[in-house]
Amino acid sequence: MKVLIISTSDLHGGAAIATYRLMEALVVAGVDASMVVRDKRSDNSRVTAVGGELRNKWSFVRERAEIFARNRFSRRNLFDVSVANSGVSITSLPQFREADVV
Repeated sequence: MKVLIISTSDLHGGAAIATYRLMEALVVAGVDASMVVRDKRSDNSRVTAVGGELRNKWSFVRERAEIFARNRFSRRNLFDVSVANSGVSITSLPQFREADVV
């Protein structure tokens, strides 16, 4: 069975570390598991970065600007939410097409 785990990062933040550990545990159990992330910090070949550094930074800045404007230019709660208004399609990646579970 092939499992694909999708996360923002592989090693930055609690949820990222948990998903990375899940992937490693699945591999130890004999499952062909891999990850697709926006922010790759490991050198693990099972982790694939998507989007590109410049594109990802621009998307982040654009999203924060939108939240800032909707908050009437208040910095309060600026980093507490994500409106998920940008992203990268992973549907053409071989890892996605070959996965039994995403």
